[in-house]
Amino acid sequence: MRNLLLASAVIALGASCSIRDSIVLSVVGENEQYLWRDEYQGTSLDVVADGVWSFRWTWYRNLVVKTDEGWFVTDPFNPHAAGELKKALDHVAPGLPVHTLFLTHYHLDHVRGGAALGANHVLAHEDCPVFWSELHAADVAPLTEPIDGDKKLTIGGVDIELLQLPHSHGGDTLYAVYLPKQKILHTADLGMVKAIPPVGIPDAYLPGYLRALDRVATLDFDRWGPSHFGLGTKPDLIDSTTMIRTLGRLVREATEQHRAPDGNVPDDAATLKARYRYVNDRMKERYGGWLGYDQMILFFIVRGSTGELLGF
Repeated sequence: MRNLLLASAVIALGASCSIRDSIVLSVVGENEQYLWRDEYQGTSLDVVADGVWSFRWTWYRNLVVKTDEGWFVTDPFNPHAAGELKKALDHVAPGLPVHTLFLTHYHLDHVRGGAALGANHVLAHEDCPVFWSELHAADVAPLTEPIDGDKKLTIGGVDIELLQLPHSHGGDTLYAVYLPKQKILHTADLGMVKAIPPVGIPDAYLPGYLRALDRVATLDFDRWGPSHFGLGTKPDLIDSTTMIRTLGRLVREATEQHRAPDGNVPDDAATLKARYRYVNDRMKERYGGWLGYDQMILFFIVRGSTGELLGF
């Protein structure tokens, strides 16, 4: 994500050195304070509960479960991260194989490099291989079992529920992972602990995204492991949902305040600035202390405003 932001700025601006371009580059450069903070350097295998870990590679996280038949692991992220994950697993339980690798959705920043784990079973939504083929993603581990809909697994005596969250993020391919006995929920790209999501939540359909958050909030869980930044609890997920819903409400209010009698919303500079200030002033009062607010709120408001007008 960091490379995407920086590359986009460089490509767009080229060798230009105007004051405006310098400001834009400065804003983009500040994303380093969001994505690459000291506490998110390197890797770690963080204990969530007995037999359950969250492997962290920079600001990414997955779910790792130890069973009598082998490891259950979600997203490997990329070949380097997968290699580091394999080392961590072998350190905890030398010789224990990876029984199942589950790819939570099709997005390439989550699914590459899985071959390094040598998993006996590789699961993901049945639509994922179509995306990977079109995107020429040759380094994704081939599926042994495409799935659709919710699925319950029992591996080495551990119950694991895969919950499909359609029309939310990544088309219909997004899943959450729930451990009912341990009361643990893992979500990929669905909510963050007191953090503003990057770039306005790429590839998200807001009604479906909120529906997905509402669904997982009904589960009985104590610990929550989102796929980015820190670990949290159920109240953290509810707070994240409220933040996203609040932004959507404020964007709608700002839009309706400036809607003309003919139904159109003016796009002159004064109106755009007024709509931005209306949303930002109210969001900052409540969420200004969250990670990434200063770096990401502009993206988030622009995405929300565009989605309100176009319907996504």
